[in-house]
Amino acid sequence: MKSNDIKKFRLAIEQSALKIPDRLRQHRDLRYVLIREKEKKPSESKWQSEKNYSADSPKLLGHLVKGGNYGIACGFGSLVVFDSDEEERLSELGITNKLPRTFTVRTGGGGTHRYYFCPELKDKITLFDPIMNEPKHPGHPLHLGEIQSNGQQVVGPGSIHPNGNQYEVIDDWEIAEISLAELMDAIKELRTSLKTKTIKKRKNEKIYKKRKESRVRRSRDSIIKLKISLCQ
Repeated sequence: MKSNDIKKFRLAIEQSALKIPDRLRQHRDLRYVLIREKEKKPSESKWQSEKNYSADSPKLLGHLVKGGNYGIACGFGSLVVFDSDEEERLSELGITNKLPRTFTVRTGGGGTHRYYFCPELKDKITLFDPIMNEPKHPGHPLHLGEIQSNGQQVVGPGSIHPNGNQYEVIDDWEIAEISLAELMDAIKELRTSLKTKTIKKRKNEKIYKKRKESRVRRSRDSIIKLKISLCQ
């Protein structure tokens, strides 16, 4: 094969490869991770700290040319992603109407990824229905999605879901900024992992307080009994 033919062949491969949308590429602080073809989890360990790449990284581009998927690492550049698994239900509850318009992706599983910049959010928040329970697990609230933050990643647009569907940009809008107060106000009607942790913490505090009071009473009673025995 002649050198010109080789160049044309390479160009054809590069043009057919998965590309990161310009809307994401324009934010230079964002970082990307490697995911195998038709998979969702990063293929490299330590991707949160070391194995993450810029949009122009030769390693990332080479991976995409070979047909691999990619993910966007949350936390870098203050990126968080409102990861909706039950879009219709969130709409019924009025949650999505409270969220500002932003860059949005339809996931291969049928949900949505709404991208936001929120410097104040440091931890992932899991979202649950305030009323409905999981059909197969009546005692568990219906899982609606997550707000992905530090230490999490979402599969990037253009990637292929294990079921064969593509992650597709459905609103090529600029990534919006949202404050933590605005975000918490939007989800205040939902049950969340944060509320669960708070309830558990308060419950543990009450248990600790009761145990401490019980120990104090036992100690006091022992002292009183000792004094009585000494006086007899």
